[in-house]
Amino acid sequence: SVKISNPSSETISDLTAEFNVFISNIDVGDGIVNKVTIPPKSYENSEVTLIIIYSDVGQAVINGIKTANFDLSIRGDAKLSVLFNLITITEPFSATYSYNS
Repeated sequence: SVKISNPSSETISDLTAEFNVFISNIDVGDGIVNKVTIPPKSYENSEVTLIIIYSDVGQAVINGIKTANFDLSIRGDAKLSVLFNLITITEPFSATYSYNS
């Protein structure tokens, strides 16, 4: 699960997210966050579904071993409803963890 926070003073309704997982810029999987509603100035824990493509993981791991470093990244889009479900917003997001020995 992931912890999703809402620092705003408005409720975030029906937040969902779809993202790709990359190891050394090789796409190794897809993930989704199912619908979650987050009250103002609080957070919710949400389950994440992650599908790993094993055939692509092998090449990414080999590259990481050979170079003794790799980046683990996620990139995707979050969709949410605000202002009493009158407006839907799509927001891109990304995060990267770099490992260097």
